[in-house]
Amino acid sequence: MTHLAFITSLHQRRILRFALTRLHIVKRCLCIVYLLCIVHCAFCINKVTPLEGEGLWAFYIRNGLDTKELREEFYAINQGKFSKDGGLLTGVYYKIPEKCEVKETVNESVPQPPKPVDKKKLTKVTPLEGEGLWAFYNRVGLNTRGLRDQFAELNNGRFDKNGGLLTGVYYHLPDSSLYVPDEAKKEVKKKQKDEVTEPLLGSAYEKVKITSHELDSCVFYLVSGHGGPDPGAIGTVGLHEMHEDEYAYDVILRLGRQLMMCGATVHFIIQDEKDGIRDDAFLIGSKSETCRGKKIPLDQLSRLKQRCEAINSLSKSCKSKYQRAVFIHLDSRSTDKRIDVFFYHKKGSSKGKQLAKNVQKVFKKKYDTHQPTRGYEGTVASRDLYVLNNTNVPSLFLELGNIQNSQDQQRFIKKDNREALARWLCQGIIKDATE
Repeated sequence: MTHLAFITSLHQRRILRFALTRLHIVKRCLCIVYLLCIVHCAFCINKVTPLEGEGLWAFYIRNGLDTKELREEFYAINQGKFSKDGGLLTGVYYKIPEKCEVKETVNESVPQPPKPVDKKKLTKVTPLEGEGLWAFYNRVGLNTRGLRDQFAELNNGRFDKNGGLLTGVYYHLPDSSLYVPDEAKKEVKKKQKDEVTEPLLGSAYEKVKITSHELDSCVFYLVSGHGGPDPGAIGTVGLHEMHEDEYAYDVILRLGRQLMMCGATVHFIIQDEKDGIRDDAFLIGSKSETCRGKKIPLDQLSRLKQRCEAINSLSKSCKSKYQRAVFIHLDSRSTDKRIDVFFYHKKGSSKGKQLAKNVQKVFKKKYDTHQPTRGYEGTVASRDLYVLNNTNVPSLFLELGNIQNSQDQQRFIKKDNREALARWLCQGIIKDATE
């Protein structure tokens, strides 16, 4: 009996030990499952931090928060991690809902290639609700400045007053396969514009070295007054005659050369294949000037109309955003009337007026530097002139001085003074074009 009880007790102890062992195993398994659940949750609910400068919508796009419900869940699981206005905080990690198809986290230090754009599907696109400009650029693959410039040009007039996107408006996308990278453009431009040749400047000046690129995208239409059968005003110095058209033409050629040195495209409307830039004090008069190869008519109205039509024809096919016409004349007044350079623009032309003011500022500054006691009285005003009223680009009309006054005549007779006039005009134009 005692022996049997001992066996029973031993059997019970074995059963108990076995049960306890199994219980430990179950506990361990539960712990492992619990840990796996934590790890699983950690991977299911991703934690990401915003990139430097990344806006809310760009963050949404990168992390798959493409529905209102997912964004509401995102805010619910990240309560207390936003700025006062609901924005993201740099350096804070945010949980992403499990349902999101999260994109691979971007390494901030390594530039990432943009997602390829399906051009067939994205010929026209409209911004998402609340989507900012940079988020839009990221989504459609406008990843270079050149492509963004093309995008802005293609969609001119479709932006708000601050340059932002308009909801509900469809925007054209540039074809990136036709895009030449900025670096390649610069290289081509540099090769093309190290030096240009303009035979109209004369053999001594026709090779023009490009010294800067401030006016690379600018186009100018330069017109010297009178010409052909009309010499304009005539002044006299001793036995020498000074013809207005010859001196205006010499200054216009020098101005064109200065502009070309800064990378500009220059169209000389009045041309003389025989006379380039001349360094003589007294320039011999001739009737060989043409309007871009066409004979200049004697009738004044026909002559002015011919010039305006030449400018308008050239500007019509030009895509440059900065196009300006410059008309240069010499005034004729009484011999005792000394005058400064006067600047005129078309009435109501804000761009023409601004150009005139910018050039005047340079002249005033130069006079204050070189002749501080003399004073400067050159003014800017609107003037009802045919060439200003009938030219399609903003224009500047100049009277360089009185061809009859002995002091003003020095402004034209000395080649260095003619060069200074051209140089100052160019500086004023650069000021206008680059502001």
